[in-house]
Order: sequence, then C-alpha cells, then structure tokens
Amino acid sequence: AAFRIWGTIQYFFPYKQLIDENWTDVLREFIPQFMAADDPLSYAQAVARMVARTKDSHCFVRSPALDDDLGMSPPLVQIRIIEGVPVVVRVISEGNASPIQAGIKVGDVVVSIDGIDVQTRMAKLRNYRAASTQQSQDWLAAQRLLCSSNGAMLSVIVERNDERLEVHLRCAKGNWDHLQKQRSGDVIRTLDNNIGYVDLDRLPAGETDAMFERLRDTKAIIFDMRGYPNGTAWTVAPRLATRTGIVGAIFEKPLGGPECIDAGDAANCLSVQRFGQRISRTTAWRYTGRTIMLVDERTISQAEHTALFFKAANGTTIVGSPTTGANGDVTQFVVPGNIWIGFTGQAVKHADGRQLQRLGVIPDILSYSTIAGIRAGRDEVLEDAVALLEVRRK
Repeated sequence: AAFRIWGTIQYFFPYKQLIDENWTDVLREFIPQFMAADDPLSYAQAVARMVARTKDSHCFVRSPALDDDLGMSPPLVQIRIIEGVPVVVRVISEGNASPIQAGIKVGDVVVSIDGIDVQTRMAKLRNYRAASTQQSQDWLAAQRLLCSSNGAMLSVIVERNDERLEVHLRCAKGNWDHLQKQRSGDVIRTLDNNIGYVDLDRLPAGETDAMFERLRDTKAIIFDMRGYPNGTAWTVAPRLATRTGIVGAIFEKPLGGPECIDAGDAANCLSVQRFGQRISRTTAWRYTGRTIMLVDERTISQAEHTALFFKAANGTTIVGSPTTGANGDVTQFVVPGNIWIGFTGQAVKHADGRQLQRLGVIPDILSYSTIAGIRAGRDEVLEDAVALLEVRRK
C-alpha cells in the first residue's frame, strides 16, 4: 500500500513539485508505520497520514474503519471557521431531528464536543485529511467537526453572549442531503438598485438562459460561488465573453506509460499533455453589465474553474476570501484493504499560466465574514460586493 501510494503520486500527480518535502523521504518515513499497523484502524490511519502529506484537497481516503473512528453522520448544523474559531453559520430544521429545538443558534461558537476540547478534535481531523491551503484545512475540518455515529446524540458546549451553554444534537447520516447546499432563499433575484443576484451553488445549468432573460435589464449581476456549481461555467461564461476563442484555463497532465517504466528511468521519460480550454461559442445575446463573483474557502475545484472562466470571459471582479486551491479532475485508485484514495489527476492553471493549486483564486477585493455579522444575520461579503458596485456607479 505504501509503495502504491508513493508510485501513483510520483508518476501521475501533476502537482508533485509543489509538495513541500522530498516524496521519497515520505515513503521511507511511512514504511515502518505501515509495518507496525496491526489492526484495520491503525492501518487506515497510516494511509490517511501519508496521503495527507500531498497537501492536495482532492486527496481523500475512504476506509470504513477510519470513517467509523472520525464519524460520518452530522447533525443539521453547518460550521465554518470564522476569526479562527468554529462558528454555527446555519441551522436546518428538516430531517431526522430539529437542532433548533435543541437550543443551538446561528453565531454560537463551538467550545467542546462530548467533553473533548474543540481544538483537540480539529487537530485529529486535520491529521487525517490532505488540504491544499490553510483555508481549505479549516473548511474540511469544520465539515466533520460535529460528525459522529448514525443516531448518536452529541453534547456540545457553545459560547453565546459570553456565556457557555450545553446543547444536544442528534446525528444522522441522511442529514448530509440537507447540508450539501450552502444557502436557502431565491436562487435568482433582483437586489436594490437593479442589481441581479444568482446563487451558482444551486442554479442548474439548464436554467442559464432563463436566468439571463430574467436579469437582462439589470445593471450588474453578482454570482455567488461560495459552494459547488452544477456545470454552469460552460453555460454562463459564453454569455459573458467579450469575444470568441477566449482561453479560460490551461490544463497539464502527466503521461506515464509502461514503455517508460520498462525503460528503468520513468522519472525522466514522463511527458506532459498541455492544452488551453476555450470558452464555448454561443449565438445567444451577451450580458454587458458589470459582473462580480463571490468566493471563499468553500469554493473548490469546478467552482474555482468557474471563477477562471468568468475572469477570462469579461474580467469579472472576484470578491471574498481565497478559495480552496485544488482544481483538476479527481482520479481514484485503491490500495490493499479496499481503501479508496483520490488525488488531482491533471493540473489546471489560470489562462495566463499562473498557479492556482496550493494558492486558491485570490480575490480582487478581499472580504471576510465576522462573528458579529453572522450573529446579526448579515452577509458582509455580499454587502461589500453591492457597495463596490455603488461606488463605481458614482
């Protein structure tokens, strides 16, 4: 298993040069750990720790033993790391149990879970999950922070108004279905001052034309990409493009065949496939108003690709905080014990060749949520985007 992980990353991971340490030294370090693993959990933990050293947020480890240890069933509560601490940003009342009835509120800061300090829990989660950036590491840990076994009741200490309170949350595997999307409310709407708003986390690609018709006369559109899209990069970007033939992103993929490995010098004979991905042509009318995209640590992979396409299409202004920093298709392989592992199979860069992996998309205008803003029910990043449009109008 250790050699298979090493070899796959060595010859087929397009971002190996971005790993902070010598990858062969990592193999040497982990061989004794794999040999010492004497049960399914310790073995899976060794696999996860080694994979985490790739620092690629597309790298996941699927192992029943590890999943049971870390927990795979969440309550109906969304957590984000805000100002360095885990904060409740959304409470959902659908599903198997209502966390609202348990007393938890938006803006609560999580202090401990079942008697375990939250920082201890976060450190454990981070140890077993690869992350391209600090913001990605925070988001990945936040998603699993309150996970436990299916049907478990968590005792959670939260801080609210300088007081510590105990709340109880029911965990259920089916709750993931309610937690996939980041927001509720209208997917398409018109804000004050004739500004359009589109939630790309929930907009189906098939509704792109209807969206543009509805917002045709707006002076600007704010595209909310704080989440994961539904293939809309390829349907929306052509309607924004200022000309045809625009390259939206650069792809690079290592090509390693058996003839290279048989030659005994695989590292030197690997080739790289490189091409520019163009924004598709369209015969539909193009939107010429200003466009802004909102991003943050939840913006990963295809969502980051959407940002690249929109920026290339018409110079869309990016507002928010740096994104995950992991773009390119997820390739999977399996190691002994039927443990599945993912990794980024091809590199994706900005249209001008700039690096995205391990950096994220860096916004033109930095904007962050605050605990005070969340408690007040405000969306400060959206507010900053609207303010930017108003300033430029004046």
